[in-house]
Amino acid sequence: MKKRAKAAGAMALVIALLGWGSLAQTSQNVRVTLVIPQPLFIAAVIPSITAEITLREVEGPQPFKIGDWHVNIDALTPYRLNSSIVTIDTNIFDAGPEDFLTDCDFADDFGECTDRTSLSEPDPQNRRGSGQNTAGLDGADFMGEIFLDIRSWDVSKLPGFYIGVILFTTTDITP
Repeated sequence: MKKRAKAAGAMALVIALLGWGSLAQTSQNVRVTLVIPQPLFIAAVIPSITAEITLREVEGPQPFKIGDWHVNIDALTPYRLNSSIVTIDTNIFDAGPEDFLTDCDFADDFGECTDRTSLSEPDPQNRRGSGQNTAGLDGADFMGEIFLDIRSWDVSKLPGFYIGVILFTTTDITP
């Protein structure tokens, strides 16, 4: 019994020396600042445009459809959606963004299409649509078609080709 008492006393002494014998509580105030650098989040099916121009396209009706586009936007603020085209490569003289058009056929979940078609003009001519806060929803879906008008192209060398990418941008329009 004495051995146990001595061992318990020694253990209590070690605990006291290590500071475990006295329990102290402290509180600390922590300030957390949430920074969201961009209020808009875009999930886009980025259309990469590869158009081959043959005699059939030259002689056919203008403009003609070459593809579709689709963008889903999850927004924390009201926004405006614009799009433009960037030329990657072409072998056709005078081919450029001004020859491409796109429309907005469908918008849902607080998104609204804008009736503009240009991919080269400055805002507001290349505006695709606008929308509101979609936080907590599936986001706003925008969809449309892409057209090409080659009436102004020098297509003396066929087949011709054009490769480009459509870029979508959003602008926060919070009042």
